[in-house]
Amino acid sequence: RVSPAMRGRNDDEGCETCVGAGQLEGFFNNSSLESERRGWGHLVSTYFQGTLFFHLQRSPALRGVEWARDDVVFFEVMEINGRYEAVKMLLPSMMETQLGSECKAEADIEQFEGQRIQGNLRSQWQLVKEKKWG
Repeated sequence: RVSPAMRGRNDDEGCETCVGAGQLEGFFNNSSLESERRGWGHLVSTYFQGTLFFHLQRSPALRGVEWARDDVVFFEVMEINGRYEAVKMLLPSMMETQLGSECKAEADIEQFEGQRIQGNLRSQWQLVKEKKWG
């Protein structure tokens, strides 16, 4: 868990190392009711000091979903307008659903192995590099 002393800090110190690191784990610093009312909130994690801002607009999966302070959340970090923000946030139950659909998608991809396919790839560069797609 994150120390109470870190919860009071409203900065994103250390978040620069989290950009592009993929899915990270943290804890909500406020309830869904507060975040829904304001449209934004903060979370904490052992990956950085202080709190990290999030805007619900950048995590549509959480709209209308309830959570409590200290509930676990998975997220990615992006730099937006010179500030670090949590994006693509998911609750643990949503991660299980997402992993199931990714496994199915990977099975569907195998039918195209060895073929040249034209289109756009929407993925992080780390995955492209890991899979040696480009």
